[in-house]
Amino acid sequence: MSAASVVSKESGLNRRSFLRVSATAAGGLIVSLYLDPPLFSQPKPSAKIYPPDAFVHIKPDGDIIIQVNRLEFGQGVQTALPMVLADEMDADWSRVIAELAPAADVYRDPVFGIQMVGGSGSIAHSFQQYRELGAKTRA
Repeated sequence: MSAASVVSKESGLNRRSFLRVSATAAGGLIVSLYLDPPLFSQPKPSAKIYPPDAFVHIKPDGDIIIQVNRLEFGQGVQTALPMVLADEMDADWSRVIAELAPAADVYRDPVFGIQMVGGSGSIAHSFQQYRELGAKTRA
């Protein structure tokens, strides 16, 4: 008695039925992933120019508050992004204060078009954005 016939007798499922059920399940999974509305409902990122005042606030006493549109998960984002912006502004780093940005359209990820954190891409996705914001603020 072969192993295939033992499995077939115990479960009542032969090889042909198993392949048919597996193909149907895989097809349903592929269709459901393809039609998932959240994947396609987000607007496409645009070459939109963000106003620097949404990210940078210079107080009368000279302190500079920088809004960071990323959460800190131990990779130094709350330091690195303000440093990029402050460096481009030629600002005194001792006067820079980093704050977590509120949920708003202006703080969306420039690559994905949503406000998100993940995949260790915070610096890679926001580096150019913070560089340009620093240059606009300096000017």
